[in-house]
Amino acid sequence: LGEPFDVTDVKIRNELITDLWVPYDLPGNEWFMGVDSGKIKHWVLGNEKGIVDVGSTEDWEDIEFLITKYNATTIIDALPDLTIPDLLRKKYPKVFLCYYKRDRQRAEPFSFGRLEKDMGLVFADRNRTIDALIDDMARGNFQISVPGEKLKPYIHHWLTLRRIKELDSLGLDRYVWESSSGIDHYVHATVYWWMAKSRGHGEEFKEKIQ
Repeated sequence: LGEPFDVTDVKIRNELITDLWVPYDLPGNEWFMGVDSGKIKHWVLGNEKGIVDVGSTEDWEDIEFLITKYNATTIIDALPDLTIPDLLRKKYPKVFLCYYKRDRQRAEPFSFGRLEKDMGLVFADRNRTIDALIDDMARGNFQISVPGEKLKPYIHHWLTLRRIKELDSLGLDRYVWESSSGIDHYVHATVYWWMAKSRGHGEEFKEKIQ
């Protein structure tokens, strides 16, 4: 009818994940991991082909074990507790800390720190980066081979997402992704994994975001 599409209150559907799932292993050459911090740390592990495993732990030693086992380029949520993530960043050159920071000036949704004081940091516009990740998923640009028993809770975190319209501090409309329950940890761990993969795989994209 020529009317603009109303993207208010868009919900994530099950098929966003299941359409990417494959019943076989995804062998790869480079490994990447995203970690959502908190009392329980949720992690997403994969390679250049896609996501191969997910999990959660209360112990940072488990995260460090995965980093060293896979020599994984890893992005960790810098908040709420910066102490141990920052120690891991200083200990391992392939570990980065991510801060969600709204930035309407940059063309890209996220960027890696280039100044000396920002080395080892990633700055991501939260909603634009989630938009970009979901677009990548909808296009089938990577696969998921997470074991079945882990896939259900992983999908559940995604299904809590809603894209809603709200007014910003200037009274302008903006669209944000919110969780109906607050249980969206695997979503953010996936965001961090995806940014790590973008950083580590493909020279064209590395130049694009640097």
